[in-house]
Amino acid sequence: MANRAGLDHDAYWHTIVGWILYSGEYYNEAATHFTSAVHENPKSWLALDGLAQCAAAREDWEHAILWEERSIHTLPPELYKKSADLWRWIARWASNDPNLSHKTLTAAEEGFKANRYDSDVTIDYLVELRKHGDVAKLMQALNDLSKEKTTPGYSLLLCLFLQTADRNRYNLDFTISNALTDRRWTDNTEQLRGLRLILDALEEALKIAKAQDRQEAELVVRSSLGYFKLHSWDRATRDEGAVELETYLHCRAAFHAPLGFRQQQQHTQIRARVYLSHFYFTRVMGAQGQNAETQAASAQKLKTIADKVMNERQEHLF
Repeated sequence: MANRAGLDHDAYWHTIVGWILYSGEYYNEAATHFTSAVHENPKSWLALDGLAQCAAAREDWEHAILWEERSIHTLPPELYKKSADLWRWIARWASNDPNLSHKTLTAAEEGFKANRYDSDVTIDYLVELRKHGDVAKLMQALNDLSKEKTTPGYSLLLCLFLQTADRNRYNLDFTISNALTDRRWTDNTEQLRGLRLILDALEEALKIAKAQDRQEAELVVRSSLGYFKLHSWDRATRDEGAVELETYLHCRAAFHAPLGFRQQQQHTQIRARVYLSHFYFTRVMGAQGQNAETQAASAQKLKTIADKVMNERQEHLF
């Protein structure tokens, strides 16, 4: 069609044809056109990105990363934020090859620098920091996110929780809880401050979700808030966490939510029961010979959870 239209076979033409072929999974043919585009215009970042994607489709991670890095370096200044998406690809591809895994954190960090307003980019960076055990950088990222404000006046950290809750894409507590709740670091002031930032943001997110009647977001935020509090250091906060998780499990909104949301929440509900069971079991054992009332109350809570699990299992069986 392009030939019949008499269009010039320039870099733009080859790039467009390359992406059309790529969308049809003709990767070798697409790469040929992307190569021609780069020959015509070495600064065609879109063609370089195309070569990277074609290499990745062939699981040639090393060349995919090389092409994507070239694509990033040719981006014009006004498209700097776009580099966050390209750095995400590099981080993802590097994680597929043990010989390239050292590039994963660097790529995720560059993406975060380019556009921390992108929740996917930010989550990827926090995940990598957790994997590498870099508590100092994790604390710095949380601090930066809590200080930077968006148009409605919310912090980026608060927006991150609301966005991930609305989409039910990711319970952020999976990402950063290990670094923040590890009891071996109880003397780490920065870690305690980071946990406080998280709790403050989650509590504010819960208020907003309730005020705006965003029921599904409220459920996700409440489960995260309960999880963090349950793994806190002081007893009073842990008690609050248990209440939050119990409220989450008994919330009727979950039963009226769309099927997809209910299915996604099943794992979170199971996890909530597991942690509550462990919490109350620890209370039962810790209260032996000391506080009969606390022991009895915790034992009853433990029995209630066990009964609920057994009833659900019977429902599935029959």
